[in-house]
Amino acid sequence: MRKKQTCTAVSLLETYARQSISHARKLARLGQWLHQHLPEPLNTQTKILNLRNQILILSTNSPVWATRLRYLAPELVNQLAQETSLNILKIQIKSRPDYVKKSKKTLKKQKPALSSTSANILNQTAADINHPGLSGALQRLAAHANKP
Repeated sequence: MRKKQTCTAVSLLETYARQSISHARKLARLGQWLHQHLPEPLNTQTKILNLRNQILILSTNSPVWATRLRYLAPELVNQLAQETSLNILKIQIKSRPDYVKKSKKTLKKQKPALSSTSANILNQTAADINHPGLSGALQRLAAHANKP
């Protein structure tokens, strides 16, 4: 009969943490290597996203930089094979523009506005209602009207 191998949650977490830290260090070393081997404007526009299944996944913040990087990708694969112990077969490039981040900063939240006409309607409705809780709530809401 086969013995069941038991693992504690702590040992599983430790193993996973060691693997994650090792992978992060590998990506950091690869990022330094890449920064040194890419031409000057391109090296500041390129980030490493991941290394998975012998595919290096890179990101740029513009489609123009992504195109330039695609032209250099075969040469980078050859250099990586010669200068590092990593067996990278392919480089995948993704373009992730920064405009998404910029648009979030420029958007300002607008407070909902209540016109004086709407406030009058709320006050009239509150006066006609026999329920004191609802009437009071409508009057408090009407008090938030924007005064011209």
